[in-house]
Amino acid sequence: MAVLLSQPNLTIRRCTTLNPATLLPTAEEGHQHNCLDEVSTKVLPRPDLNSTPQEPIQPGDYVWVKKFVRKRWNTPRWEGPYQVKAREQWRTLRKRLTACIGPATAEPRRNL
Repeated sequence: MAVLLSQPNLTIRRCTTLNPATLLPTAEEGHQHNCLDEVSTKVLPRPDLNSTPQEPIQPGDYVWVKKFVRKRWNTPRWEGPYQVKAREQWRTLRKRLTACIGPATAEPRRNL
């Protein structure tokens, strides 16, 4: 950023000629703008994602694993791909109120 600002032929200044509120339609134009409706339509990448059934993970499939705890903020969120070797159903621990689901064993895929 310092290199960009140090250029002699470049001037950066605030643009005050365009007011973003003037881009919204008025009540006389007919279409009323609702921010929540606009955000809800723009947030989903595809509207059919909720209606598409997901295939169950089978042994032999390659999966990416999301890391919830990272050492630094800029480390990758996803790790893998891992090949699923076996699948376990729900396991309940009697002493603790926790349960886990997912692949029992997985090994990283070396050649991509």
